[in-house]
Amino acid sequence: SGDAVMFLSSTNVTAYQDGVELDTAMIMNESIYDAGLSQKKIKPGVSLVVQSAFVLSSESPVEIEVTKFMSLGNDTVLTKSFNL
Repeated sequence: SGDAVMFLSSTNVTAYQDGVELDTAMIMNESIYDAGLSQKKIKPGVSLVVQSAFVLSSESPVEIEVTKFMSLGNDTVLTKSFNL
């Protein structure tokens, strides 16, 4: 975008374990999780580290997919796998 945007309103983050989508976790402890970071607008060319939390179903690797918020197809921006 050419405008300042929020991560929360411009992307979808989906996590999977064993091919099954994970539920989003609600973490209320600000000392370990800052949900507000994804709600800050950032201008083009600037980066900001954000967090997303999910309820794990096992100790299998977690696959993360980030897509554009309003995509009409498979507009995957990022995929990454994390071993636990």
